[in-house]
Amino acid sequence: MLTNRGSAERGRALFHDEHPELSVPLLRIDTPRVKVILDATIQRDGSLVLDGQDLGPLVHEMWGDGDYEYWLTIRPPHLDHVGRALLQERYPAEAERQAWLARHGAAPTDALRLPLLLTLLQELFEAGRFSSDSDFRAWLGERGIPTEFSSYA
Repeated sequence: MLTNRGSAERGRALFHDEHPELSVPLLRIDTPRVKVILDATIQRDGSLVLDGQDLGPLVHEMWGDGDYEYWLTIRPPHLDHVGRALLQERYPAEAERQAWLARHGAAPTDALRLPLLLTLLQELFEAGRFSSDSDFRAWLGERGIPTEFSSYA
């Protein structure tokens, strides 16, 4: 549950948390040729990790193995930038951003909890703004937000 920070907390990073591990589903595709599972997790060290797994005949044709796993990591120093950019992407008008923050019990000067970053990311995937980890990684790159990517098949 999102809670407002007191006035002593004002001016801190918009997206801040004590780093419990939290996870949300972002993408599920299940066809006869491919199954895709993509989740976003805030790890205990505060990193945002998108972890995905692609399975099936199409994956085998592409990678020589029917299982392809991948991770996109954004480190904690960049999460405030990510969160603010996601908020602006999802709600371009200032009034929309203010209304969204108010619905979640926060003001722009309050430190928001990391679950809101996951909520925004999930909303953008559900709205079709991002359709894969690659889309999201490209979007981050356009904003100069560093990422780490690893995979194996």
